Amino acid sequence: MTNQELGKAPNGVPTIQDIVPSAAGWLTAAGAIPFGVTAVLGFAPDVMVAAQAIEIMRGYAAVILSFMGGVHWGLTMTEGCSTPLRSWRRYGVSVVPAILGWGALLLPIAESLGLLIAGFALLLAYDIYCSRSNEAPAWYSGLRLPVTLFVLICLGAVSYGL
Repeated sequence: MTNQELGKAPNGVPTIQDIVPSAAGWLTAAGAIPFGVTAVLGFAPDVMVAAQAIEIMRGYAAVILSFMGGVHWGLTMTEGCSTPLRSWRRYGVSVVPAILGWGALLLPIAESLGLLIAGFALLLAYDIYCSRSNEAPAWYSGLRLPVTLFVLICLGAVSYGL
């Protein structure tokens, strides 16, 4: 892949599009804190505390997964689409995370965490695709990758510990 395809100037220096806006970076990091806290508490010696923390994590993960899908709805609304088929794809994909999150809340905890892990992983793949195809800002996948990996580690650790 060339520097231009990666969103960098021909000399390899990051362009302004590569730099994550400060507010987005800080607020994304803040949004990851509940995943870390509930993952740690999910291993608490007190079984009731651990169970409650896992339930809180599951609910928060469903909400955040839904929110992340909404990002794509907003991008599609502001940028529009060149064809009706592309519009259906972009709007359609944006509602899938909300449906997965809702479905996860209806499942037993182990299956629920598995569905949430799959949802976050698939959405990350789509986010990277959108950044590379100019359907999302070039910096967006750079913002999403580390926080999604952290979320997947937190969900995976708790799921493995069940």
